[in-house]
Amino acid sequence: MSFAKLLTYAVPVALGTVGFYKFMTRKVFDRREIPQEPPFTSIVMCALNEEGFIEKALESLEDQNVRCCFPNHFECLLIDSNSKDATAAIAEDYDWTVYQAPRGKLTARHIGMEKARGNIIVSVDADTFYPPAWLNLMLRWFKRPDVVGVVAPRLVNPEESVLASYASAFLSLVDVGPFLAGGMRTPGQGVAFYREAYFEVGGFDLTINQLNVHEMVREEEIRFAMKLRRLGRVPVDWQAPCLTSLRRVRFMSGQKYRKFNEERLAGKRF
Repeated sequence: MSFAKLLTYAVPVALGTVGFYKFMTRKVFDRREIPQEPPFTSIVMCALNEEGFIEKALESLEDQNVRCCFPNHFECLLIDSNSKDATAAIAEDYDWTVYQAPRGKLTARHIGMEKARGNIIVSVDADTFYPPAWLNLMLRWFKRPDVVGVVAPRLVNPEESVLASYASAFLSLVDVGPFLAGGMRTPGQGVAFYREAYFEVGGFDLTINQLNVHEMVREEEIRFAMKLRRLGRVPVDWQAPCLTSLRRVRFMSGQKYRKFNEERLAGKRF
């Protein structure tokens, strides 16, 4: 294929990707919209040895415009799998309630469901940044009677790679399922659902091998999405992306990235 012909394909794709990225991020960084009063909501994070990443995630969740307007409508829970570092202490510094859990991310998430008091569960991750209007955009869906959950698309955090962040806008169409159907996956770092719906569908299958990443993804992101969709709609909010880390990519430099991958490859993490 000639270079000129390649450009005829590449340029429209690039322009479309940039345009879609701008569409996705236009509202989520705008804190000016006055949020509506939300139902009582539990923000639940599961963690294991996350001291290198968790503080930015917690800071971003503290800065949510809906939490600033309605602070008494939220509780924040960290389910810690006996971290060997300062993960739990950092969360406590931000006034999060910390519970300890046995090893296994799904086990930790299940304990979070049991401990939570909120009508709605918002699942978040320690390696992810949440723009200031993210939580308000996610919770607005629960005004609709047919909705049982909502999914946030995942973009790469532009602080780590601007190019990868733009590319991830296009890849998010594949990541969370068919664009028109929506809600084909429920990634743990950006999903909200009714707490009672979790128990109604039987929750997660805790008997799987939680140290096998492929089994984990199938259960946490695919099977659980299928279960929820039996109860009602689980749309994707394309204007409420969360910004996640590239830390699983080995070319990332820095001590915290090296430490994460060393522990991950040694089987010391989720």
